[in-house]
Amino acid sequence: MLANTLEIVLREDGENYSIVSFWGNMDTFGLSEKRKEIMQMVDDFKKEYLVFNFSELNFLNSESIGFLMQINEKLMSENRKLVIVEAKKNVFDVLEVIGLLETLPYYKKMEDFLRSIQNDH
Repeated sequence: MLANTLEIVLREDGENYSIVSFWGNMDTFGLSEKRKEIMQMVDDFKKEYLVFNFSELNFLNSESIGFLMQINEKLMSENRKLVIVEAKKNVFDVLEVIGLLETLPYYKKMEDFLRSIQNDH
């Protein structure tokens, strides 16, 4: 049996945001194991900002990009926002090249995100 290639942990951190931390690879195998769990988190999410922390994510593929776009569309339809923070350089480069960062807010550091939402409220 293969070890999980993707681990996720949901942390309820703030009044208007939740953070999901990712470890490993968001590849076809990892996503197939975790897609249902991630979508359940998204379906249950009722706050304004769903923050995906990619500081420990090593890889994502085109299927993962499509999945992120699907999550973003769902949240936008509910007047909520998907935010990405702290992506490793290779993951950031992929997100930037395909243009996802033109539609998703991105912050280099969690502190930058927290500061931005304090200024909004």
